Parts: sequence; structure tokens; C-alpha cells
Amino acid sequence: MNAKDTMFDKNRYGKILVPVLTLGSDQELDLEKLTSLIDYLIENNKADTLILSGTTGEFHTQTFDERVAVFEAGVEAAAGRLPVVAGIGCTSTKETIALGRKAVDLGIETLMVVSPYYTKPSQTELLAHYEAVAGELGNANIMLYNIPIFTGATSPEIVGQLAQIENVVAIKDEAELNPSRSPSTSMSRRRTSSSTTATTP
Repeated sequence: MNAKDTMFDKNRYGKILVPVLTLGSDQELDLEKLTSLIDYLIENNKADTLILSGTTGEFHTQTFDERVAVFEAGVEAAAGRLPVVAGIGCTSTKETIALGRKAVDLGIETLMVVSPYYTKPSQTELLAHYEAVAGELGNANIMLYNIPIFTGATSPEIVGQLAQIENVVAIKDEAELNPSRSPSTSMSRRRTSSSTTATTP
């Protein structure tokens, strides 16, 4: 049996993966409202899985410690009632791995990893990045996150290579988003915004 057989059951994550907002109108984390939102989603059967620190959760505007605080509050609020996915993507491989370790230490089994943003790495660099992350976080499930308008595209060839890694188990693909219709490009009363879908092999 490989890691995909023993660690990842995609049916457990269901079909509705809800990105959870975390910021208040004062641009500070509102962990109390985060907890209330998670309770509402669970009690009203509005989610199969909770995604913390993703694009809609405005991770890119938060410090490392704020993202860890979101993981802590989210795991505590979910209390095992639903699976939790942690978005750990950062602009550097080193920080991505460090944030991933924090998430794993909190008991989060699946990590969503967006490609390094702003720098738009080459395909060779993206392969090296994801291989390093998957290797260093080998006890976690890795969900690739492809959103080309913000990070540059991860090619099908690279995805195919990464799919051979035992703990790379899923991809969230936003390749069809473009700046003219992406909600992520508009400002809000928080620090920014977006949407979520995910697929598994």
C-alpha cells in the first residue's frame, strides 16, 4: 500500500469545500466570528470540508502567525465534525514548509499549496518547489492549487509528474479564471476576495 491508499479518502471530504473568511471590517482577524461561521456551516449542513487560509480567506494579506492562529481556531471550532484543509502557500518554499509543519502539528491532514505568487516561477522551479514541499511534509496529503492569473500556470506535464508523488492527492484548478471576471480582482471591505472548487484524481 502506498501513502495515497493509507492516508487519503477523498469521499471523506465530500463535494462542498467551503473557503472560510477570517477578517473583520477593521482588517484584523475575527476569530470569534470565524468560530461562529464554522458552527453555522456545520450545524446547517452547508459544508463537507472547511478550507482555512485560502484565497477567499485572504491569506496573502496575513502574517505567518495570523495564519497559524486561523488554523488553531478553525481546528478547535470544527472539533472533528468536518475535515479541515489548510492553505499553506507562501512566496518561498522554506516558509511554505514551515507553515505546513504548523498545520500538521495541529492535526490537519490535507494541505492546499498554491504556487509561489508574484514571482511566477518557471515550470522547472515549480516542480522543484512542489517536490520539496511534498517531501518535507510527507506525512500530509498535498492538494496542488493552480491559479495562473496570480501565480503563473502549472503545466499538465508538471502536474502529471507531481501526481506520481505518493502524498500528492488532489488539485484545485482555477485555470479558467481571468481578471475581467474573477471576484479576486475587486477590492472589498476586508483585505480582498475569491471562490473555490477542487478535484481529486
